[in-house]
Amino acid sequence: MADIKFKIYDKNRKRLLSGTGYSITGDGELQTFNSKGVPEGTVNNRHLKPVLYSGKKDVTGRDIYEGFIVERIGAVPGDEDITGVVVLDECQWWIVDKIDERAVPLFSETAMDRIIGDVYEGVPKQMEILNKNID
Repeated sequence: MADIKFKIYDKNRKRLLSGTGYSITGDGELQTFNSKGVPEGTVNNRHLKPVLYSGKKDVTGRDIYEGFIVERIGAVPGDEDITGVVVLDECQWWIVDKIDERAVPLFSETAMDRIIGDVYEGVPKQMEILNKNID
C-alpha cells in the first residue's frame, strides 16, 4: 500500500512544516489543534497549504514532495537528464522544466533523482533557474 504523507507549507513564514497537529478536511483546508487537542478551525489556517508526498525517494533516501526541485541524471540510454519541479498533473507525477517547456514522468526504474531544493523555501538561484515556478 502506498504511503500517504503530507508536509505543510506556511505561506506567512515561507517554510515547510512537518509533524503532527494537523488534519486535512474534505475540501482540502487544514485543521489545526491546540495543545489540548481542541480544533482551532480552518478560517485561521488559510495560510497553510498541504504538500503531497509523491511516493518516491531520491538517491539519498529523502522523500520527494510536490513542489520539490529535482535534478535527474539518466542512467541508461533513453533516460532524459532534466532539472525541474515535481508536480502532480492528470493523475501522474512529473518533473517539469518550464524554461525548456518539457516534462518527464517522475517514476523511472533507472534514472537517478536528487532533491536540490523546493519552490516553498526557494533559494533565489533556484527560482531563477526554474522561471519562478510558484503557484
